[in-house]
Amino acid sequence: MIIGPSSHIYVTQMLQSADAGDDTAECTVMGIPSITTNLSGFGCFMQQHIADPASFGIYVIDRRFKNAEESLQQLSQVCHLNV
Repeated sequence: MIIGPSSHIYVTQMLQSADAGDDTAECTVMGIPSITTNLSGFGCFMQQHIADPASFGIYVIDRRFKNAEESLQQLSQVCHLNV
C-alpha cells in the first residue's frame, strides 16, 4: 500500500518471485511513502536497522505484538483516516 498525492492510496501487490519485496524498497529509493508490517522481511529489517523508519516515509504497522483492532487503528492513523 502506498500513499500517493492528495491522500490517495495505491495498493501494490507483491508477486511470489525472487523480486518479492522490491516494491517497498523501490518506493523508498524514489521517495514514495510506503506502508508495511513487522511481519514482512522488509518491515522487520527497517525496524531493526533504522531508528525512525517513518522519517524516511516507511510506515511499519505492528502486527506481531498488537491484536487486529490495534493494528487497524495504527493503519488508520498512518493513512489519516477517522475510523
